[in-house]
Amino acid sequence: MPSGPGHPLPEGEQDDEQAAFSIGRGRDFFLFTVDITGWGGDGAGLQVLPDATEEGVWLSYILFKSVACTDRVYSLDKDVKNGSGRRSTDIFRLRSEGNGADLAAWFSGTSVWQEQLEDGNGGSGKEVDAGSNRWLQLFLCAPQRFLAMVRLDLWELLLEGRRPEEMTADFFPHESSGRFQMEGWGEEGPSGQGCGVWVDVRMRLERDGGEGLSREVFEEGCGLPSLSSGSSPQRQALSVYTIAGAGQGKKSTTGSHPQGWPEEGGQEKGGEDEGGQDAEEEEEEEEEDVKERISMASAGDRHEHESSWTRDRPVGRRRFRLSLDLRAIRDLSEARLLYLAYHYPFLNSIDPEGSDGSDKKALDQAVASDPVLVPAGSEMAMDRSCWTYELPGRYDALEDMAARHPLIVSVMERQAGRKGADIEVGQVQLPLRALLKQAVTYRSAVHPRVFKTYAACRRFVERRSPLKAAPPPIAMRVIDTYLPVSGGDLRASLRAVLVLEDLGPAGEPPAQDASTHYRQRPRGTSLSATSPAPQPYQSDQESRPSATLPAPSTDTPVPPAASPSSAQPDLSAALSLLEVRREKLEFEDWRHRTEVEWSERLRAREAERLALLDQLHEKRESEQKAILKRGQAALARLERELRRRLGDVEGTERQQAAKEEEMKARAAQQVEECQSLQRRLRAEAKYQKEVEALRRRELEGQLDRLKEARQEAETRTKEVQEEYARFRRETRKNVPAALQAEVAALKGEKAELAARWERERAEKMQALLEKEQYRTALQRTARAWRRDTRKFEMALRRQAGDVRLEYLSREGQYRVDGRMEELLDIKRTLDAVRQSSKPPAVAMYNKKPPEAQQQPPQDALGVGSEGTGGGPLEARGRRVRPAPVKAVSRPPPSPASSSPGDKENLGASSTRWDLISSSSESKSGRSFLEIEGLADLEGAARGRGVNPPLSRARMEHNKLMRMMMSEDEEGETSLPRPHAEVTPAQSRLLLEETHRLRSERDLLLSTGNYGPEDPIIQTLTRLIQERESASAARAAEAANESQASTITFEAPSREAQSRQAV
Repeated sequence: MPSGPGHPLPEGEQDDEQAAFSIGRGRDFFLFTVDITGWGGDGAGLQVLPDATEEGVWLSYILFKSVACTDRVYSLDKDVKNGSGRRSTDIFRLRSEGNGADLAAWFSGTSVWQEQLEDGNGGSGKEVDAGSNRWLQLFLCAPQRFLAMVRLDLWELLLEGRRPEEMTADFFPHESSGRFQMEGWGEEGPSGQGCGVWVDVRMRLERDGGEGLSREVFEEGCGLPSLSSGSSPQRQALSVYTIAGAGQGKKSTTGSHPQGWPEEGGQEKGGEDEGGQDAEEEEEEEEEDVKERISMASAGDRHEHESSWTRDRPVGRRRFRLSLDLRAIRDLSEARLLYLAYHYPFLNSIDPEGSDGSDKKALDQAVASDPVLVPAGSEMAMDRSCWTYELPGRYDALEDMAARHPLIVSVMERQAGRKGADIEVGQVQLPLRALLKQAVTYRSAVHPRVFKTYAACRRFVERRSPLKAAPPPIAMRVIDTYLPVSGGDLRASLRAVLVLEDLGPAGEPPAQDASTHYRQRPRGTSLSATSPAPQPYQSDQESRPSATLPAPSTDTPVPPAASPSSAQPDLSAALSLLEVRREKLEFEDWRHRTEVEWSERLRAREAERLALLDQLHEKRESEQKAILKRGQAALARLERELRRRLGDVEGTERQQAAKEEEMKARAAQQVEECQSLQRRLRAEAKYQKEVEALRRRELEGQLDRLKEARQEAETRTKEVQEEYARFRRETRKNVPAALQAEVAALKGEKAELAARWERERAEKMQALLEKEQYRTALQRTARAWRRDTRKFEMALRRQAGDVRLEYLSREGQYRVDGRMEELLDIKRTLDAVRQSSKPPAVAMYNKKPPEAQQQPPQDALGVGSEGTGGGPLEARGRRVRPAPVKAVSRPPPSPASSSPGDKENLGASSTRWDLISSSSESKSGRSFLEIEGLADLEGAARGRGVNPPLSRARMEHNKLMRMMMSEDEEGETSLPRPHAEVTPAQSRLLLEETHRLRSERDLLLSTGNYGPEDPIIQTLTRLIQERESASAARAAEAANESQASTITFEAPSREAQSRQAV
């Protein structure tokens, strides 16, 4: 079954995955990049794999005996298009010659290379056919089965089929990419038929130049995204596989560490130390390391830290630092809001007497990370999920704690809107016992590099700080793996990094630690390239014991030599040979035991696999039968659907043919109509052209005649100007005295007229001021009248209610007493009140004695305060009856009393009077009753010295309006009609009144609230007709008078001429 990050290989195949090959003995390095840019399926592919997406599918490939795979997705149509089906780029580092000839031989399969394995005798291992490296095999995988595969020929795609002798140095860099269709996978292997699934692959081969894998190579050389950008949360860290060094007696390992993360043994990712050391230098460094250990053992220069950790268990009471980094969660089927929590108070048990109460209290508390929204199908880093504990104690107490009390981490889901009601969806057990059995590595306290041996780490520290004392290296054990989430409905994997560090004896002060590997990361970020990729986790029975050198005995310390001796070189050589032989014997013994254990596990696994295959075969047969039945049913449904759709298509085809014939006939008819219209337009254009030509000739003749007339006029104008000039010269010579006197008289008249104009202008301004004052008084009076009317109506309603209540309260008593007459009187009064459609007419102001007219203007006009102003009621604050006041009309004014100023102001002020009258009529239903009060107010205003701009003609007009409105209300016909007394000034007023009434009627009709049958609209129509008939009668009388009288002309006086000139 394919494997990759997060999918460990079965037992026994992990060694094959870690194996690597060296292509040549050259010193040049090449970078081979494999990038799966995308993969998915079309409609056919989705139908072929209907049930594959329930448990998720992924894409894996095998190259150079290394297996890598993409993320698991659950929908080819949705997840892959969104990018969740992609993975990061894999880079293979190959050692070869400069021109790449051995690369061509490697990919083409024309040579066989030897894989050098480490053995005790230094012999060669098995032969490997390089032809297997020619193919890049990609598999579409589901749980426990393959779905599709495709094989890519690297020699043809990447090297264009070149032979080794055809390779040149300028061929690099070279890149190839394309989309490849996958074929289905049957019971016996590839079926050879397409399944509708495709994959986009990009490959690139370029020279590394021997400078190691640096950040610039990733970003610029390979054209990959920046490691620091983090823009794509679906892309993981770059996986780098180093394929070099096998020919030097040392097996390389694959890894996914980013640039700057050291490999085991103090070697960085390029297979080189700082300064570009090659394989020979590394071998020399290992020999120096062995010699230095022997010399340290002979001289007695032992370090307590090293001696304690070279054994399987450190001795004494020491200070440990345990780091728990729960980094990320992935493989979710749906997005969830998760956080991690655990409670592990057993850390106090390793040193009960060494820690104070505050530390114990802190260790007893439960801890939890911050909630993070983990999307489906991708890996999301947890926020604030790294905890570090410093534990003084003994190693055996730590082992006992890990064996007796497992550390269980709960995966909690935060419920939206229900704080404190979170639920546990799964549990993860952290492998503390496996952590204590891991191989020991060393790191410097001042540099984040990791070394496999203590001597290499110390030597590196001395090179970095030769002049000052550096702290001793720190021994550490690390596990970085994915742990399954179990115990709930959540199916996911948790990436956990466990680190146990020995900081030295418990009594020593802690050294300065510059490690920055285990810091907390910000929320919501995917795993960056700065963190090491997890390695597959092995159980205690499957883990291979580490072959570390035991420390020399410390029972009898040997003092350092005081002086050189001749026997010292022989003793050192003998010890060196003895140590080498002992190491070889231990290695042979370990290899034999390991091979036996591996054989036993392989047999057990074979039996399990055979049983599992039988079960899978039976299950697959039942599934195929079910699929066959579903396919037959679907085929029958599809046949029926196709027959129905075929009938629909035939009917649609017939309809389309009929519509096509109809459209052709319509198109022919439209063409004929267009041609007829075109002929008609041409005839009309021709006629218009002829007409315009005739008009042009006529205009040209007129232009000629006008030019001649203009020339004659210019001639006559010139003659008149000459005659006028001659007349002026003669007049200037002889100025008559009479003309000078007349000029002086005219100047005097001009000055007199100017002074008179100024006086009249001042009088006009004064009249306008008085007009505005009077208008303000009228507005106040109208508001007071409206208030009194509303109060009267309210009093009338209250009175009607009281009468009704009185009738209801006394009806029973009157019937018992027999006073039916009084009861009937009350009922008749109540019926009369109900039948009345509107309140009785109320005069706006009562008649007042002459002395009341001498009061201030505000009292006379009713503009005082609300409590003292006059009103239509006899008393305030009690039930009153209206006090009817008879309208008072003034005698018609004499023609002599009217002045020109009054006539001029009549038209300007009558509009305001008419507006007030019409508004009162439309609101209260009465007709010009307020005019009576306004006439009295006018007299009162004149008595107070206020001169309202009302003339005799205006008073006559008001009298006429009162007569007309009283006739309309009372129905009397004995009064004379308005046109019998209409004067010329009143005729103009009637005309303006007619226009105003017509505009008001149209405005009421436009609102939609009044119809033609409404009483208000009918009243306005009747008033308009009467005013039009009066205007027509007046016009007829004026025409008769003009025919009967003689027209006489009178010369205007000098005063009239001067006024006209002004």
